[in-house]
Amino acid sequence: MPNYQAIGRYHVAAKEAGAALQQRNDLLRRAALVMNNAVASPHPPGLGRRCNFDAVRELLEEAEAANQRLLALLSELADLAPLADRPPLSLN
Repeated sequence: MPNYQAIGRYHVAAKEAGAALQQRNDLLRRAALVMNNAVASPHPPGLGRRCNFDAVRELLEEAEAANQRLLALLSELADLAPLADRPPLSLN
């Protein structure tokens, strides 16, 4: 007999994991943009551009928190997968 509670929780956790992954990736992209802006050629030419290290640090901390949520959800999905007769999800 199907475990409908496990199936439901699996689907909710999979959706939450997708959202956490999206959030983490968005934050990492934003941090990369801040850093790329700092190393871009200045216009007009000069010594260089400023780097907003505080913004990079904050974005990376938020990305790390999203990654921790993602890892916790993936662990939960690994536990739920056999109960829900669904494949476990993982990061490459």
